[in-house]
Amino acid sequence: MEPLLRRDDADGGAAMIPVPTTVRVLTAAGTTEREVACAARIWAGATARRDDLAAPELWQGKLAGIRTRLALPGAVLVVAQDRHGPTGFAVAAPRGSRAELFYLAVEPRAWGHGTATALLSAVERWATAIGAVELVLWVLDDNVRAHDVYARHGWTPTGERQHAEPSGRLEHRLRLTLPGRRATSRS
Repeated sequence: MEPLLRRDDADGGAAMIPVPTTVRVLTAAGTTEREVACAARIWAGATARRDDLAAPELWQGKLAGIRTRLALPGAVLVVAQDRHGPTGFAVAAPRGSRAELFYLAVEPRAWGHGTATALLSAVERWATAIGAVELVLWVLDDNVRAHDVYARHGWTPTGERQHAEPSGRLEHRLRLTLPGRRATSRS
């Protein structure tokens, strides 16, 4: 039976919403082109919704970024899905004593249903298992929804800023010190 999470629906009543039933951590070598394409579709849909675009960018334009990050040594693709199919993904890789979360996107139909939490938990377990002392990521300054999710999960700002490529939008670096670990530097 699929786990359920109680949420209020638009009419003020209560609706039972499925949370992800599975989260898989796949090594780059263990990913299929179908899984990478699915991640690209989720990313395109999520960014379109986040940015209030009339239509998503072509998902094929997201493939190169995902493939580039999956080509890093030790990279993983984390996939969440419910009974209807994939609901979100994350891409992370070891970076010295840290691990970096490069992408995390959730299918808009699954926003608010626990998918980001499931993905972040899986990435944290993976990073701990590989011996990382902390996780780091870059998040767009104007992505309030993402900032809220990361803050709820204990991520804190490092004070570092940069302009995202190719958009030029400002982004901030966040960090999460892993349980039982102590970060050694700020960058």
